[in-house]
Amino acid sequence: MNEEDLYIGHDELLSFDEQEENNHCYGSLPFPDSPSWFITVLMDPCRTPDAEHRKAFEARSVALGFSRSRIAELVAFSEDPNLAPVQKRLLIKTLRSSMLRSLIPCPGASDLPSLASILLAEHDSGVPAPVPDWYTFSSVRFGPRQIGLRGCVADGCLNTEGMEKKFQKCGGCSLAHYCGKDCQLRDWKARHKKVCKKGSVSRKQMEVVSTMFAPGGRFGLETTEGEKEEDEREKERGGRRQLKKDAKARQKKAEQEEGL
Repeated sequence: MNEEDLYIGHDELLSFDEQEENNHCYGSLPFPDSPSWFITVLMDPCRTPDAEHRKAFEARSVALGFSRSRIAELVAFSEDPNLAPVQKRLLIKTLRSSMLRSLIPCPGASDLPSLASILLAEHDSGVPAPVPDWYTFSSVRFGPRQIGLRGCVADGCLNTEGMEKKFQKCGGCSLAHYCGKDCQLRDWKARHKKVCKKGSVSRKQMEVVSTMFAPGGRFGLETTEGEKEEDEREKERGGRRQLKKDAKARQKKAEQEEGL
C-alpha cells in the first residue's frame, strides 16, 4: 500500500478529477494516452534507485533517457487538442512520478512544459540530478520502503523532496508524507483523518509480510551483493552521523562548562 491506495473505496473523499483519473481505462479513447515510445522508456528497471540496481542507476543517462527531440515531441503531444483533459492530467502525473522516482526534483511543476524544462536543464548540465545525502538505496524487497523522491500528498500542493528536503510522514499511518505542518493539518481536516487508522493497520500487515520475506525470514530470499554493499554503506553512514552527533554534544558541554 502507498499513499494513493489509502483512498481506494473512498470516492467520497476524492475530487472529480481524481475519480475520473482512477476510473480511466488506458486505450479506451480514440486518441492515444501517450506517444508509443513513452511507457517503454520509463519501464527501464535500471532506473530504480534501490540497493539491487544501484550501480546501474548511478550510470544512468540524463533526462530519464529522453533525447531533446523526444522531450519536444512529448510537449507537442500534450498540447494536441485531441488529447482529453483526463489523458493530459495522467500524462503529466506519469512523467512527474517517473522524474521523482529517478531522484529528479520538480517542485511547483504543474504542466508538461514545466517538467520538460527540468529535463532539458539536465541535458544542458550533462549530468543526472545528484543523489541527496539523506537518501538511502533501500535493500528492502517486500514491504514499506522509499524508492525515489516523494511529493506532498496534500491536495493541490506541488512541493517535492529535494537535495535538502526530506518530507515528514504522518505519525499515525506512516504512509502519507507532507512538505510541512500546514499541508498536513489541511489534509487531515479535509480527508486524511478518515483513512489514517485503516492505513496504519495495512502498514503493520505489510511489515509482517516484509519480515517473512526478508533474508533470514520464513520465506526469506538470499541477499544480493548489491544489497550487502548498501548495508555496509549504511552502517558507515550511520557511524559518521553518530560521530558528528557526539562531537556536537562534547562541544555543547564544553561551552556550558566555560559559561559557569
